[in-house]
Amino acid sequence: PLVSPPTVWQEIGAGGLSGAPLQERSGNIMRYLLKNAKGKLPVIGVGGIGSPASASRRLEDGAALIQVYSGLVFEGPDLVKRIKTYLQKSL
Repeated sequence: PLVSPPTVWQEIGAGGLSGAPLQERSGNIMRYLLKNAKGKLPVIGVGGIGSPASASRRLEDGAALIQVYSGLVFEGPDLVKRIKTYLQKSL
């Protein structure tokens, strides 16, 4: 549920929030879901993934997969290759 006053989300506009502003909140929600799903559901990390490091962080926190959307808009399709390269070097 939205807990911010209506004036805050009216300022944000019809498009809502996406990308980096969601990174912390979506990470908290993902960790909550992982804790409560107890391995019974795969959880997809979303929200604020705009760099190889943020993708890696979601996976390290337990995401089975990641979804990149706004990151593609702001960083371009090369972001996927950079994430892949980063993850391969991290292993």
